[in-house]
Amino acid sequence: MPSSLDEGGSSPTSVNESEAHASLPAFGEGPATSSFRPFWALLLFGLAVLPYVKAMQNDFVFDSRFLVGMDPRVQDLSRIPAIFTTEYWNVPDLPSRLYRPITTLSYAAVSALAGNTPAAQHLTNVLFHGIDVVLLYALVLALGGRAGAPPRRAQFAALVTAALAAVHPVRSEAVLDVVGRGELLAFGFGITALLGALRGGARGLALAAFAAALSVLCKESGIVIPVFGAVLLLASEGRLDRTVLGRTGGLVAGVIGALILRSFVLADIAEPTIEFGDNALAVVGLPARVWTGAVIAGKYLLLNVWPRTLSADYSYNAIPVRMSPDPATVVGFLALAILAGVWIVSVRRGPMLRVLGAGAGCLLLGLIAIDNQIVLIGTMLGERLTYLATCGFFLMCGVVAAWALESRRILALGIIVVLVGGSALRTWARVPEWKTQRTLFESATRAQPESFRVWTGLGEALIREQRLAESIPCFERSAAIHPGYGTNWSLWLSALVDLGQWDDVPGVLAGLRNARPDDRIGYYAAARLAQRTGDLDDAEREAREGRLRYPEDPLLVRAAAEISVASGRDTEGLALYQSLLESGQGTEADQLKTAFLQVKLEHWEAAEAEYAALFARRGDWYTANALAWSKRGRALELGGDPRVEPLLTEARALAQQAVDLAGENDRRFALDTQAKIEESLGNAEAALAIYRDLYTTYPDQENYRAERDRLLRAVEAR
Repeated sequence: MPSSLDEGGSSPTSVNESEAHASLPAFGEGPATSSFRPFWALLLFGLAVLPYVKAMQNDFVFDSRFLVGMDPRVQDLSRIPAIFTTEYWNVPDLPSRLYRPITTLSYAAVSALAGNTPAAQHLTNVLFHGIDVVLLYALVLALGGRAGAPPRRAQFAALVTAALAAVHPVRSEAVLDVVGRGELLAFGFGITALLGALRGGARGLALAAFAAALSVLCKESGIVIPVFGAVLLLASEGRLDRTVLGRTGGLVAGVIGALILRSFVLADIAEPTIEFGDNALAVVGLPARVWTGAVIAGKYLLLNVWPRTLSADYSYNAIPVRMSPDPATVVGFLALAILAGVWIVSVRRGPMLRVLGAGAGCLLLGLIAIDNQIVLIGTMLGERLTYLATCGFFLMCGVVAAWALESRRILALGIIVVLVGGSALRTWARVPEWKTQRTLFESATRAQPESFRVWTGLGEALIREQRLAESIPCFERSAAIHPGYGTNWSLWLSALVDLGQWDDVPGVLAGLRNARPDDRIGYYAAARLAQRTGDLDDAEREAREGRLRYPEDPLLVRAAAEISVASGRDTEGLALYQSLLESGQGTEADQLKTAFLQVKLEHWEAAEAEYAALFARRGDWYTANALAWSKRGRALELGGDPRVEPLLTEARALAQQAVDLAGENDRRFALDTQAKIEESLGNAEAALAIYRDLYTTYPDQENYRAERDRLLRAVEAR
């Protein structure tokens, strides 16, 4: 006796007519039908968008900072042709061999239309997600109709499938990370391709091939679209025949076309190396990949069923490598076997069972494509990668819900509302986690504390917020998990140097030299450390070696300048500081040191120009005082030139400004300058009065007493 899921036959023609038109209350107005309903499509679109309305407040985070916020191809429309002739990351020194021109083009289009702001790019992602959900709704309707499923059941299944896809938290990473655009677009074009394949005919096949090609050009995951197409076509036809093969062939043709274009563009780009920290399976044998891959597949399934703990990163050692089977491996294989069994058993059954089996088949094959068992990818696990595969899970849920709505209507509706509502709330709660780089990694450290990269990411974010002391424990935690990660040591060392914690520098420097011997921060820290200990020869050697490898690096040029000055080579140090300023890599501190050295070397006119620019920008007592001193020095250098008196008058006014601006502890320095200028103007009595007051206030300063006595003798001698 057939079950309520098995409509009594193995093909669409065996569906019982009375069952196909079973009398059930509709979710909306109109007759029971599996046709596309604009009302439900609009409702699903709104359901998909609603949990993400606050995403527009989020910043660029993770890879979005580079691929969207800093890519010149995105900023300038004239560079659009380069999008199609260069790889995705567009960093020659770090080849990725990723080719996603349609995705990058979408970033550029948004930038041109609305500005390359986080809000505009996030809004685009949310809208694409809503469109994807509507397309999925249409696909399930088309699949059910083609398979001969009862119209109302197909409608219910499509609604539940799309509703879960709209709000499920495991898909949120693809929406919240702007670079998740690749997943969203590949999905949208992929579903469009599958709709074309189900439609058939010349136009349908042309649409299928074209959309499949675009899917691959959005992201490489589009390669699985022909596989999904074969699964869905097999379910719709109930047997493997020419229809299935021909329409699948159309999808394959589109994918091959995209791959040919991809191979042509990437022909001269080297294969990238998958880092151990990103995917530890890159350095183990096939058995370990298989055992661990089963665990990863099980983890993906668990995230679908219970998405409470989510993370933006699953680097080493979030999922330990299994060198032999363990209980988690067995559970993973068992889950995959169950999916395979459901798919195989359903192929020759009734329409709704075939649709259920199609969901199981797509989920199974989608997981195998991303769990590293067959294809080694750049990460062990990534929630965004499930954006396509999880639709198989949602389809299975939709079919079961359609059956349950007939036999246990109120209970089933209650469960659906709870699942959709709970998922929407969890997704809503996740949106602010992606607000900034810091909030993202704070969340990730709670979810995956054994992943080394989440701690490095949090430490780096804290450095960017100038919370250096708080970053140190993060780097310590990361190094304890993966001591071979050079970036972590480099950031840690940089924080220690900036904090002035030189006692801790040698140990961290040793760790960096073990992990990444030629790191630029390592050269800089080693040079500064040697300088501090008085070993100027060693300091100079480290700075020289660093500059040979990184000739334009501002840190190393700065270190060389400081060492030159410490060695008494002021002219050489000045030239190095000036090179930093001329290259546009100098800081205000470099400009201050440049001006100081110009004063020290008595380059008065140059010093005056530097301090004038600094005072205009800062307006503080120090630059006012230094500018006054520089003008005095230039006046003395000019001798009998008529410009002397105006310069000294300007210097006097600046010195008074410095006195007025200075705090109690600094005022004496400004008064000292003021006294020197008064003396240069011939006002020895005024200068004497200043030094008398200074010596009275600071009796331990012998230089004030000496100046007082000298001026007193000069005044008495007149």
